[in-house]
Amino acid sequence: MSENLVLCAGHCNPEDSPHKVVPNIGQVVSSTFRTGVGSVRPPGYTWALGDISVIKAASPRLHTASIFGGDKNSSSVRPVLGRHSRGPVPGDQYCTGGITTGEICGWVVDAAYDPDDFRTTNEKGQVEVIRLAIKGSKTGNCTQGGDSGGPVYTIRNLKVNGKWKGYAYARGIHFGGTKNKATGSFLNPCNEWFTEINDIKLNIGSDIKKRKFPTLF
Repeated sequence: MSENLVLCAGHCNPEDSPHKVVPNIGQVVSSTFRTGVGSVRPPGYTWALGDISVIKAASPRLHTASIFGGDKNSSSVRPVLGRHSRGPVPGDQYCTGGITTGEICGWVVDAAYDPDDFRTTNEKGQVEVIRLAIKGSKTGNCTQGGDSGGPVYTIRNLKVNGKWKGYAYARGIHFGGTKNKATGSFLNPCNEWFTEINDIKLNIGSDIKKRKFPTLF
């Protein structure tokens, strides 16, 4: 985000947590997740929105208009050109990035706003409901634990300086997936949920940081 803000999953930094500083990143500004409840509406937000937290990066750390294209050991990055121009609709294809699984593409939006919401039960047996969630599915590799807070994006391949390069357009923040499942099949696919980037912008009033559109040739 602009203003040196960083997005993450809300359940990684719950609204009710006493720990408001994320090591090596910065101060938690807001979170839409409360333990034992799920989605909540922080002060200044229009509605209870998905599962996100906003972190103010501590000086001298600065964010860049890039996302990692691999797992936690990867040095591969994709430049970010902006937000996707519209909200998701069923059939849209996209990619996820996560610290555990790295980049996974081939996701397809099933529900622009999942009518069943996203429900999970925590270790205390409390049901937590995430509202305004976007649901996608795919065959092949699934997301895994630790991937929450990773980017959701589409890729546009552009020819720059005679070489093709994949640029990213932000679509949201991943927060949940099919539990205890490594791969999905046609009859039993992987599922994935994310909070949509345009909804995030409307609520926090800040846009993503983006690269200047490259000269193509």
